[in-house]
Amino acid sequence: MGAGVAGPRGPLTLTTGCSPAGGGCVVRCATQTAAVDWLDTLKTYREERVAVEEAWNERAVVDDFHRAHVDLDRTQFDYMRQSVYDMRDRYAAIHDLVTKNWRLLKQPRTGERLSYN
Repeated sequence: MGAGVAGPRGPLTLTTGCSPAGGGCVVRCATQTAAVDWLDTLKTYREERVAVEEAWNERAVVDDFHRAHVDLDRTQFDYMRQSVYDMRDRYAAIHDLVTKNWRLLKQPRTGERLSYN
């Protein structure tokens, strides 16, 4: 069973499943590279912003560099805002899964106990 959540680079699905060894249910994100992509986007943004600032400093009279700077910042702000919304939606989906299965988490089946030795 999976709950779909929209991510910035495509749909993310939260899947629940039990491990074959009887280790219990696990919630995992289908796209594990989303965090790495997000950090790469921040790095790319910083590099592009430095390049635009250097060009702007060389030719302060040209207004196009100022517009490019503002557009770059606005685009990054929109991306960051959408990322925060997506993160909120993922945590809401996880919270929903946990609250719906709280009784099973609190009182697991007694026949499948694990020993932690």
